[in-house]
Amino acid sequence: MNTSSRLRIFVGFFVTFLYSCASPPPSAVPTNQVALDNYVLTGRYTDGEVTFTLHARALAPGNNKGDVALLAGPISPTVVPDALTPLLDTHDGALLLKTKDWSSLVIDLPFRASVVETDGWKTVSFTPAAANIRQIVLEGWPADAKVELPDASQAVHKDGRITANLPGSGPVTLRWKEVPPETAGKLFYSAEGAVIDTVAPGMLRQTDQITLHVLQGKLEHIDLDLAGDGEVTRVDGASILSWSVEANDGGLRRLSVQLNAPQTGAYPLTVQLEAPLPALPATAKPPHLSPVGASSYGGRLRVQNEGTVRLEVANTTGLSQIGPEQFPVTLSANAIAPTQAFAYRFADTGFSYTISADNVLPEFTTDNIIVYHLGETDTYFEAEIDLDIREAPLRELNILGPADWAVAGLQAPFLADHFVTPAGNGQEQLRLVFAQPIIGRQVVRLRLERNASPSDTATAPTDWVLPVLTIKDAKSSRGFVGVTSDASLRLTPTSMDGLTDATAAFPYKIDNLQAAWRYREDPWNATLRIEHLAASIQADALHIFSIGDQLALGSTVLNLNIAGAPVTVLRMENTAGYRNVDFTGRYKRDVTQTGNVYEIHLDRPVSGAYTLLATYELPLKASGDTASFTGLKPLDVQSEQGHVLIASSHPLSLTEATVSKGLTLLEGAEIPAEYRLLCDAPILACYQYSSQPFTATLKIQPLVASRTVDQVVDIADLETQVTSSGEVSTTARYLLKSKDSDYLPMTLPTKAKLWSVKVANQAVVPIADKSAGDGQSLLIPLPRDGDPNVPVLIELTYTAGAADAKRVTVNAPSLQAPVLATDWKLTADHDRRLRAMDGAPVLDTPRLTGLDWLAQVCSGGDTDVKSAIVPLFFRGYSPEVYGLSQTQTFYTSLGFALAGLIFLRLSMNRGTARKILGIVLGVMLVLSGIILLAQLGQHTMGDTNTPTVATAVQLSIPMVEAGHALSFTFANDVAPSFGREF
Repeated sequence: MNTSSRLRIFVGFFVTFLYSCASPPPSAVPTNQVALDNYVLTGRYTDGEVTFTLHARALAPGNNKGDVALLAGPISPTVVPDALTPLLDTHDGALLLKTKDWSSLVIDLPFRASVVETDGWKTVSFTPAAANIRQIVLEGWPADAKVELPDASQAVHKDGRITANLPGSGPVTLRWKEVPPETAGKLFYSAEGAVIDTVAPGMLRQTDQITLHVLQGKLEHIDLDLAGDGEVTRVDGASILSWSVEANDGGLRRLSVQLNAPQTGAYPLTVQLEAPLPALPATAKPPHLSPVGASSYGGRLRVQNEGTVRLEVANTTGLSQIGPEQFPVTLSANAIAPTQAFAYRFADTGFSYTISADNVLPEFTTDNIIVYHLGETDTYFEAEIDLDIREAPLRELNILGPADWAVAGLQAPFLADHFVTPAGNGQEQLRLVFAQPIIGRQVVRLRLERNASPSDTATAPTDWVLPVLTIKDAKSSRGFVGVTSDASLRLTPTSMDGLTDATAAFPYKIDNLQAAWRYREDPWNATLRIEHLAASIQADALHIFSIGDQLALGSTVLNLNIAGAPVTVLRMENTAGYRNVDFTGRYKRDVTQTGNVYEIHLDRPVSGAYTLLATYELPLKASGDTASFTGLKPLDVQSEQGHVLIASSHPLSLTEATVSKGLTLLEGAEIPAEYRLLCDAPILACYQYSSQPFTATLKIQPLVASRTVDQVVDIADLETQVTSSGEVSTTARYLLKSKDSDYLPMTLPTKAKLWSVKVANQAVVPIADKSAGDGQSLLIPLPRDGDPNVPVLIELTYTAGAADAKRVTVNAPSLQAPVLATDWKLTADHDRRLRAMDGAPVLDTPRLTGLDWLAQVCSGGDTDVKSAIVPLFFRGYSPEVYGLSQTQTFYTSLGFALAGLIFLRLSMNRGTARKILGIVLGVMLVLSGIILLAQLGQHTMGDTNTPTVATAVQLSIPMVEAGHALSFTFANDVAPSFGREF
């Protein structure tokens, strides 16, 4: 392209730019068929000018010959690429792209947009080409500028760039406004302080809690003027970078605190200072901190003591006194509460004051409980000192005690260390140093020991002077004194000074308390007489024998109560010749044997309760033996009582051979429960004795072992059908429990024929037992590997004939196993009745109903009138008088009643005399028939001795031994039929 062509294009663009600036942007852009993708519109702000670059890829169909509007509005291209120069043209203020002779084109077109300023807002507006996705990126705008894209989506600000998505078509409007930077105001703040002065011996500590209220600006540095003596020890606050104390020109020191972050609002700052104090009494002027540059400074002041210091605040200026409760403080866990406190309020930094401090000496009283103990080889005493400390805390405590005693135990609150130094006159001083001062009620416990004892070498009575414990500097001292000793010693007071007897009022319960006193002030003294007592031993013995196979294991438990002098040797005698004797007990050293006497030597003397265990063995013969069960006998005892307990898990028979009269045989319920717990085997016998010596010779005989039952039948259920010809068919069911047996031996009744056998509902073939030789013995196979606790059902059916059809004998099989319960039901044919003949255990057999009885009477079923007829109304009635059977009696009574009715009917049409005679005879005949019929019914229905008959009979047999066969006889009577005699 030549220079003239390019010049014409630029002139055209310039004219277009001027035209667009003079007129608003066009409302419509020519449509096109070109698709634009990778569409990015990049804008840059430089020195008040805005330039954009349109980057996109254009895709045009081959048959499209129209133009595309790339840009419209007040814009001006800055540089036109050579590839786009022949394709660009202008029309009505729009920059057009010709689509001739290309199908794909990359567009990178920079241009400048016109900036219009209105009311402080700068605006750029133009219309780029339409596309599916249009993205705009803005760069170079000031960070404090407010940029708006009204038509774009939510803008993303990142790394100085603004990215947003534009609508698919339409104009782009960009507006921004430069916001002037904010200027920080001058720092303006007020201060509020809380000053706490704590005065202790040799030290004054001050804590300034200053709260700075920032009203304007930001707090980055804090300056505090420091007046007076004192050093800053600690500065606490949020965001503190560093702090330092430097001297300024006015002769004051300044505390400078540098913060690592500006602070606004309320900022708390805590400064801790310390100033040394000379020896008390002393006067000091505390250090004073004042905020530099604060508009106002006011607050509260508190002066308090710590420890043994008495305070006075003087020369106050600019202070108004308030109550200490209006300025409370929170103490740390181990801090001592102040006993003095003064509180003030100040309104500016011009306040001042001085503090006068003086020593306060502690005052304390003691309430003591001292217990002395005298032993055979050692002596000690324990003291419980109850301190009541007032006025000032106590830092150390001095106690005077005997010089030849050692400190064995020491307990005290906040105890740091203790020291023992000689004090002269046979005394030593014990100094207790506390880690922090103590005040109020405190308890100190002390134990002093001495290995030697006044009774070590003395056999005759001797005197013992109680050592005295003295608390130095105590305002008053009082308390109790108690004396205890070993059981072998007796203490008797001989002389006392300053003591009052308090044995019944001693505050503690102490064993072996010999004497007790109360004293109200120091000094006091007491002397006691020491006497040795002889030993006295009471024994409670338990001799346990466990009999096994050819051996009995024995043990003797001795519970000894040793009074008086302690013992170091215990003696036991083996009177029955036991073997392998061994002893176990506390402090046992060794055992020596001299003949049948054993001596048990102890490491130390023992008294009071002591338990000794002796174990031994007693051999027995396997076939039975006679042995002595006296156990070991303790020697040198004043009394002995106890029990002899014999137990065994083997089957044994125990009989008395020779037993002393002093032995009492106890029943099982009389044996003490604690003794029964010592035996896990059954107890065969238990004897009680009250003194030695005694004799307990028993005969032991082992019992013969027997075999347990391997098979048992829980329930046997038999059902028997008796026919009119006397044949019997029986079905037997057995619930059998069997262990380690493969067969059930069984014997069928004589001449019985077996039809079937089932085991667990499975048909089996029994095995004939030829060893019995009767031809009826069988072996029924059983399931193997079965659970012996689960019963097995065995069912068999057999038949048998009868020699007499009217007298039938039924038999059950004989089992070689016991049967616990048997139920047997016998049923006859419908025209037969069964009647027990030999006292069979008939259960709930139904009696004859009224119709059955009437049918039996009418048919003559019962001809034994003598046993059947019992008079009802006439006690003199006898069947022999009438000579009639039941059936004849029944029909006779009906005849009498019928004849009477006939007489009554015929007499109604007769004369008076005949009528009366007929009525009397008719009534008599009817009454005779009714009475005769009632007598017959009373006997047949009410007599319990009358044999009962039924079609079905139920038998119940509770227990059948192994090898026993059940057999019963029944009458198979013909069932009655009404009117058979006729």
